[in-house]
Amino acid sequence: MLPADVFIAKYIKNSKLRSIVAYTNTLYGGKAGVTPAYVHAILSASFINGICRFEDTSAGFRDLLAGVITENGGRVLTNQKGEKIITDNRNIAYVKTQDHEYNADFFISDIHPCSLLQIIDNEAFPKSYRTRLQNIPNSYSAFSLYIKLKKDAFKYIDRTEYFMAEYSKVWDIGYSFDSWPSGFLFMTPPKKNQGEYADTALVTAPMPFDAVKKWENSRTGCRGAEYEDFKKCQTEKIIRLIEKFHPDFGGCIDKICSSTPLTIRDFYNVKEGSLFGYSKDCNNIVMSQIPVFTKIKNLFLTGQNVNLHGFCGVPLTSILTSEAILGSNYITKKLSNL
Repeated sequence: MLPADVFIAKYIKNSKLRSIVAYTNTLYGGKAGVTPAYVHAILSASFINGICRFEDTSAGFRDLLAGVITENGGRVLTNQKGEKIITDNRNIAYVKTQDHEYNADFFISDIHPCSLLQIIDNEAFPKSYRTRLQNIPNSYSAFSLYIKLKKDAFKYIDRTEYFMAEYSKVWDIGYSFDSWPSGFLFMTPPKKNQGEYADTALVTAPMPFDAVKKWENSRTGCRGAEYEDFKKCQTEKIIRLIEKFHPDFGGCIDKICSSTPLTIRDFYNVKEGSLFGYSKDCNNIVMSQIPVFTKIKNLFLTGQNVNLHGFCGVPLTSILTSEAILGSNYITKKLSNL
């Protein structure tokens, strides 16, 4: 299995063009000599076929999915953090939250597998399985800016822009904090009835977890002055770079909110604030592939760590998980009969 960088080089001889084609690696945490070519191909195909944005936020899509569940007799419960999973004879007996205990025939976990290990009985999985999950490398995290713009100050951009500091270092973005930021994504999200000017701007700059590791034992809102200074410093670096291609951008800013890999880690309960879950390694593809089945008979896995992340991978993985419960090709057969 070829790594993505070798695959690209096989067909493109110009080194600068290779880097341009490879820049979508910031959407999957690509690494030279490691990331399988199929990951790059799937993400690139989604862009070639046409990319879309949500107007306002993705809340509308969330509500549609929730509607499918409720229309079929299900319930969607929020603010029910699972605190402990109790197992009995290779089965989950119940999941305990702060206020309730939930029983079911089947349980599906879409959280990071290492987060799952923290709340399930130690004896539920063999030590070898636990060790394997804990040792799989994670993709990098990110430093993000959420910018509120002054009214009618900055024009709406109907595309996503990418900044790359050095073409030759396209495969190094996100894995080193030296000379950070070496690249980032910049966009102005649309709103309904979008006019000439943008209301907000978003910046996502890949960042390794090591950059904030000194604060890893802190809690959100209680990380201290040094941490706040760190965020301010990184914010200023990004704004200066944005002004290279959007002069006077700083003067268009009303307010800025920033987040680090710690924010992502704590908000999503994902190890090291990983953006794309476990890293895929073409040299050891079995190591980074997690089956939807587990040693617990009524526990199944889904989500970006099992197969592939994002709008491409997560829906496909959900089908695999569903068919693990309902039967092979169950959904495919149902769709063919529509």
